[in-house]
Amino acid sequence: MIINTEGSPCLEVPNEAEGNKYYSLGPPYIFHREDGERIAESWTNFVPRVYEGYPYLLAEMYAYSMAAAHEKLPHL
Repeated sequence: MIINTEGSPCLEVPNEAEGNKYYSLGPPYIFHREDGERIAESWTNFVPRVYEGYPYLLAEMYAYSMAAAHEKLPHL
């Protein structure tokens, strides 16, 4: 699956270990309102592009991971 993320900070995750540790996730059940506002626009922009290349149930979760990396918002 190839998603056009040209110019996105999500391409700047330094290595696979950091990507797996901080951005291997699905949509959260609880997060701070400011974090939600910060990620919402990126998430909704990534969903259609991810779904176009991966038209399955978990597309929105992959899009969330990409949006988190795009916003440089690591998760624990």
